[in-house]
Amino acid sequence: MTTPKEFLKQDKYISIKDAGRHSFCNEIDIKKYNQEFIERKLIELKDYFDNMYEDIILDKEQRIAILTDEDYNMVIAGAGSGKTTTMAAKVKYLVEKLHIEPKDIILISYTNKAVDELREKLEKFEINSPVYTFHKFGIDVLKQATDENLKVLINGYNIISDYFDRVLCNDNKRLKEFLKFFIYYFDIPMFALKFDSLNSYHNYKKRNNYITLKSRLGEVTENLKSNEEVMIANFLYLNNIEYDYEKPYNNTYTTDFTIYQGDKTLFLEHYPNIYQGSSKLKNKMTNYLYQKNINRKRKLHKRDQTVLLET
Repeated sequence: MTTPKEFLKQDKYISIKDAGRHSFCNEIDIKKYNQEFIERKLIELKDYFDNMYEDIILDKEQRIAILTDEDYNMVIAGAGSGKTTTMAAKVKYLVEKLHIEPKDIILISYTNKAVDELREKLEKFEINSPVYTFHKFGIDVLKQATDENLKVLINGYNIISDYFDRVLCNDNKRLKEFLKFFIYYFDIPMFALKFDSLNSYHNYKKRNNYITLKSRLGEVTENLKSNEEVMIANFLYLNNIEYDYEKPYNNTYTTDFTIYQGDKTLFLEHYPNIYQGSSKLKNKMTNYLYQKNINRKRKLHKRDQTVLLET
């Protein structure tokens, strides 16, 4: 059985996934080990990286990207900063230093130009790993599953339109799921692009009331206080559950949602600042008043023997 000492003596980068198989290694130890590993390899492999290209010297960030061997790696860099150069160099490192077979490495890029550049660099290294565009890779995968002649669809409008007409409009369950997706997760208007930053747009949204699906369809005028309340209102509406928003409760306070089902009336209070029973509000006095208000509502409904739902 591998001991922690033996495990951390390995002369290789240890991925978080690989470390997870050994419960005795915590994430802090692994990060420290990997940092030391990379610093050591930057010194050991200096000549190797210096002479990898005849006309290019890899910088420190590129060398770190090559040495890092997590299960998933993201390198973010601007145009012309050497991402393709780094990719090709990483393949060379994997083949020559980690002894990975070239055929077991697949390189995929967006454009034919990038693919040609990658192939050219790998040819100079005498490495024949396959290089594809996304489309070519996809077609090759599909060809393994069918003998039919495949065509790349230039305009998918007709297929999408046909799906709406034939399938979606005749399947209430799917249509409802589709609507939920757009209502909850796809509500970014075109005017959002006029803001200087995402933060500016969110601040604007905070200063404006939130509109429900019921309002958009012209049935009522509802302006809610948060996106979470909009989600609740839309859920009730999509499931044909009648409700009133901010209706006074026995002249004591205004309840978030008064819900009607048959001859039953239920009350729903939404607490956006509560997580697992405690308040997320930082100010002590605000926190105290917030909790006191919640307890007051609970006591009122308990006294009146009414059903109080909480989210």
